[in-house]
Amino acid sequence: MSKHLNIIIKLSAILILILLSSSCDSAPPLGSGDDISSADIEISGLTATDSKLQAVGTVSNMGTSTITQPWYIEGKFYADNTHTTVIGAAQVRQTIPISPGETINWELSIGSSDLTISGKQVSDYPNFSVSSLRVYKE
Repeated sequence: MSKHLNIIIKLSAILILILLSSSCDSAPPLGSGDDISSADIEISGLTATDSKLQAVGTVSNMGTSTITQPWYIEGKFYADNTHTTVIGAAQVRQTIPISPGETINWELSIGSSDLTISGKQVSDYPNFSVSSLRVYKE
């Protein structure tokens, strides 16, 4: 093999590894902290407008102790329901404690300036979805 072909093969392999690692969904989207496993997260609605993509839902404390403030809800926004193309992420800080058995409403939203794909607008994603939701404490 020629030296140039060898370099091209190595660069291609590196590029493939970078692309594969960037598409993995195992890392938290935004914050770092310990997941609250007793929190049950539900999505009740998704709304797409010209200015934002919004997800709303509830978090219920299914545990035996109070989730004290502050705590966070976060999730990733995807181009569609295949959950393969991440277009953004959002988090919201909660300042209200949740006692065992209680439920609280939440909302996550992103605007065009929050998109990970440059040159796109939120209106380009009318069939977006939200996943990788988690509740955590720092």
